[in-house]
Amino acid sequence: MKKTLIAVVVAGAVIAGALIWRSGTTSPRHEKLAEVIIPLEGDIQTLDPAALSDPITSRVVWQIYEGLVGLNEKNEVTPMLAESWHTSEGGKKWSFRLRENAFFHRNPVFVGEKQTRVVKASDVVFSYERLARGFGSFVFQGLIEGFDEYVKKAAPTITGITTAGDREVTFTLTRPDLSFLYRITTPYLAIMAPEVLEANKEQFGRTVAVGTGPFRLTTASPTEITLERHPDYWRPTTGNVQRVVFRVEKNPQLRVAAFRAGNYSLMQLPFEFRSDFLDQGKLRPELSGQLVAFEAATFNVHYLGMDSQQLRDPKLRHAISIAIDRDTIAKKLLAGGAIPARGPVPPGMQGYEPPVNLRTDLAAAKKEVAESSYGGEELVLLVSSLPNHADVAQVVQSNLLTIGIKSRIDLVDLNTLVSRLFSKERPPLFMASSDWIYAAPELIMDVFKRSAQPNPNLFGYSDDRAEALFVELAKANDRAQINRLCAKIETIAAAGPPAAWLYHVTNFYVGQRYVSNLQVTGNNHWLLAELRTGQ
Repeated sequence: MKKTLIAVVVAGAVIAGALIWRSGTTSPRHEKLAEVIIPLEGDIQTLDPAALSDPITSRVVWQIYEGLVGLNEKNEVTPMLAESWHTSEGGKKWSFRLRENAFFHRNPVFVGEKQTRVVKASDVVFSYERLARGFGSFVFQGLIEGFDEYVKKAAPTITGITTAGDREVTFTLTRPDLSFLYRITTPYLAIMAPEVLEANKEQFGRTVAVGTGPFRLTTASPTEITLERHPDYWRPTTGNVQRVVFRVEKNPQLRVAAFRAGNYSLMQLPFEFRSDFLDQGKLRPELSGQLVAFEAATFNVHYLGMDSQQLRDPKLRHAISIAIDRDTIAKKLLAGGAIPARGPVPPGMQGYEPPVNLRTDLAAAKKEVAESSYGGEELVLLVSSLPNHADVAQVVQSNLLTIGIKSRIDLVDLNTLVSRLFSKERPPLFMASSDWIYAAPELIMDVFKRSAQPNPNLFGYSDDRAEALFVELAKANDRAQINRLCAKIETIAAAGPPAAWLYHVTNFYVGQRYVSNLQVTGNNHWLLAELRTGQ
């Protein structure tokens, strides 16, 4: 009891202290060393890209590793380790030419005076084979020739990935896919050096991580990661930051208090503190002399998922969708930090605009419930501890009760929710979110596909009309045609939706006054090599 009381008093003191702003937060030490300290909202999962599934840890990993291509701040596909590429056979073959000046981070495992070497085509093959047996294997299932056989250990190599010398690698697909580039824009598909992994089997991903990115790992612990500039980095950058420290601080109140005290240079602003720093999405005038603010519309969607096997009646699912007051959730509950979602695809992605303009219609929802197979039973709504999800769930619960649907909120931690969604314990309703790593709508449309690739189908949903359009979509050869087909698929799915798409979050970031030029891509890659410190 005494320990608990002390903990509460300390926490209260920190929170109270957070209300008082310290003056002079611009630190000469930071300016001299061009160092930034950034808090992380969750534990450091792993520094091994092939095992990574956590978007918070990816903020660190993406500074260390790179893929063949990536996204720039405008969400355009840009060359990374591949300096160029071309496709043939209508998009069935993709060949990439590697840079001759892309060096791995220095490490004793590499022979030679500089203890480094350039990336080779064989590294690409090795890295994709590791991926095939890791978390992200679903990205290429059924797409790259021999990939599935390799995953099942029925073949020693992936036959669809071949090399020509040290600088060219070719992917042969099972079918033409003009969206292949958009699948590989994420550094989850990072290129690694096999000798580093071989020499550090126990520590790789924990205290050892060697990539080609703009920063290299210097120290690692479960609570803090330190990175320094990669001296042999291939690309000129505009930033001057030489050292980045990531520090785990899961408590948002303590995180904000430490930032206000000047202990952090830059942080993603927790939802519950947005009104303390922002007014209508802009930095409060009284803070403009001390802080800077940034925003980024990353590719994300928060949704109420519906298990189509348990809620088989499309009328019932549609009634649930049109009963939800998205405007209240996005504009009031989330203080304008989100926009109502009309579908799973963020608006504007590759010029795509969702076709379905969902409006709350309680009269129509009540009518559809009455005509549906709903028998008055209480539906379980599984909700995680993600920011705001519990509050949003209460609004949803109230909306559903208005149209005669009873529900019970089952609040669990995020890991429990994820495990239940991929098990036989999946409830009829669940609140979840997706941070898309893809930059094209056709890859996200897989949430409506019977056997979804590259995205898992959490809803058990399918429609024969949509399946026929997916066949056409696979053959589409220009962006306008792809977007039209995606809109048709969404229109079909909206009649008996597998999910009630709720909102897209806009991320806000605050920094001390000495920080400038934060760039964040749509797939939530912080381009810290472009960050600047100083007046």
